[in-house]
Formats: sequence, C-alpha cells, structure tokens
Amino acid sequence: MQHIWDLTDSFIREPPFPKFIQFETATVCNAKCTFCPHSSMKRRNQRGTWRTILKVIDEAIPHVDGCCPFLMQEPLLEPRLMAILDNIKQVNRHCKTTVYSNMAAMTEKLAHEIVDSRLLDKLCISFYGPTKEIYTQIQPPLNYQRTKRRIRRFMEIRNESGDFKPEVAMHYIAAPQLMEHSYSFACEWDNVVDRVGFVHYDDFHGTMPVLSEAYEQQIWGPIASKRTPCSRLWTGLNVLCDGTVTPCCVDFNGEVQLGNVNDATLQEIWLGKKFRQFRQLHVQRKFDEIPLCKECKIWRHQHPEGWNQFWLKTPMLTTKG
Repeated sequence: MQHIWDLTDSFIREPPFPKFIQFETATVCNAKCTFCPHSSMKRRNQRGTWRTILKVIDEAIPHVDGCCPFLMQEPLLEPRLMAILDNIKQVNRHCKTTVYSNMAAMTEKLAHEIVDSRLLDKLCISFYGPTKEIYTQIQPPLNYQRTKRRIRRFMEIRNESGDFKPEVAMHYIAAPQLMEHSYSFACEWDNVVDRVGFVHYDDFHGTMPVLSEAYEQQIWGPIASKRTPCSRLWTGLNVLCDGTVTPCCVDFNGEVQLGNVNDATLQEIWLGKKFRQFRQLHVQRKFDEIPLCKECKIWRHQHPEGWNQFWLKTPMLTTKG
C-alpha cells in the first residue's frame, strides 16, 4: 500500500507535462449555435497577442504529441491561422495539428493554402445539417447550401492534391433532434469525407440544456459505476487567448484561473500550487466543492476504462502543499 501511496502522491504533485494542448487565439465566431454557450460568454471578440501565442507554442509544442490551436472560436476566421500552424510545425514537425470548423468561412484561397501547405493534420467539421430546417434552427445564421458547397469543394481540392491531407472527419452530435436523422446524414457524407463520427453532446457543466441519463445510456451504454478524478487534469492543457490557463476546455468563461502564461511558464503553472490543489480536490472526490465540476457529465461516459480502474483501486489521498 505504501508503494501505491508514494506513486500516486508523486503523480498528483509532479505529473509529467501533458502530451496535448488546446490554446485559443481569439474568441471570434460567425455562428450562434444553439448547443454552444458562445453567444452568452463574457469573453467575446477578444484576440490573443502574437507574444502570448508564440510563448505557448515555444513552451508547449516541443513536448506534446498533438495540439488544437483554437478553443471558443471559429478558426477559419483567424487571419493568422496559417502562420500559427507554420510556427507549430517549425517547433515540432511531429506534433499533430487539429482544428474544428463549421466551414462557413472556407474560401477557395484558404482551402488551397491549407491543402498545399500540409501544415494541418486533421480537420473536424461541425456541420449539423441533416436537413435545411434543422441546420437553420441550430446553427444560425449560417447558410445551409453555401456551407455544403464549401465542404464539398474543400474535399475536391484536398483529393485533387493526391496527398489526402488533412484527414477530414465530419462530427455529428448525439442529441435527440439530430440522431433522428443520423442514418441519412451518414449516408450523405460517408463517401465525401474520410469519416463520419458521432460525438457526445456537451452541456458545458449544466450551462446548456441537459440530456436525460436514460437517453445517454440509450446512445452510449451504461454510465461509469463511480465518478473518478478527471483524466483531463493530467493529460492536457487549456489556454485562453489572454494567456489564462484553465483546467478544462468547457470553462469557456475562464472561471477557474490556474495561472497566466504571460506571468509564468506553462511548466510552472502545470506544477503550481493552484493546479495541484485542483487535482487534489478531484483525488479526494470533492467534486461538489468545485462549481465548474459539480454538474459535469463528462465522467459518465468519456473517461478511459483503464483510468477509471486505476482510481477505483487507489485510495483518496491528501498531499502536503
């Protein structure tokens, strides 16, 4: 038991630097999706400085396997996107870059830049349009037919290159209104993009409408038997465009601030007192004491099974400091 205690105590206090980072470069978006809190967030229309962006890249990218240079934003509206991707690859050409886009702002010029540069490894498309009526309702004010044309044209340009990069995945949220049309949607896009994947609906820790447990289990199967510490506190970093480090990508308003990259290094923040205390609350299963985590549903289906098993066998610990 002492060996487990020592190993876990070290894991809490000084975990290895994560292999994934998501950092925001702006908070500008062209949509008002009904499943996203962007329209009501306090940090709208902000833009990160080059100093902050380059500091994040220099301190994190050499150590990670993957990154998303976006968070609460539409990345195709970022005029520095190609330069940001270029800087990432210059620092670590093996780092896998991924962005999520609604594709409404994709142009012929930008499509060629993305494909020809080979700087983007994966493009995940957020297009929830099984019908024009549903798309217009849940992703206003985007244009249904125009966005479809832009997606298809991007795929033509990508395929004509012969390189098939970036990989393109069409994501589809598993919400009742959309799942009624899931089969027809998959049939329409399965031969256009590389993959059609169904993803969890996120209520942003209770900020957006909450799905019933019965519906979740119908789609994803039984929920986890017990809640365990969140794996994201050990596996990833999230940086807002002003340099604020938050514990989770759903902290869209930066409610929990663990440090700022303009005041300290990412390594110092990762191992700092605030981050350590936050992890400790999770290790002690004091989820109700954290407003950000109290109503979170991610743990019910999205924690890796091996991770859950590890913590179910590990006692609640208290570390010093």
